[in-house]
Amino acid sequence: MDKGELGAVLLIGASAAELLLYLTGSPDVRMSVLAFSMRAVLLLAILVIFAIAIRLQRAQAD
Repeated sequence: MDKGELGAVLLIGASAAELLLYLTGSPDVRMSVLAFSMRAVLLLAILVIFAIAIRLQRAQAD
């Protein structure tokens, strides 16, 4: 795993943890609805990119 992939994995983990804390009502996480939606879109976009990369990698292996 190169540094770019590791950074993306850390970003996914941190964003998912932050959204989970926000959704559970943790007083430590404060963000607006706009910030929440932007984080959710960011998380979804990174997951889509990972899925596409995995599919392309499997297609090249065939």
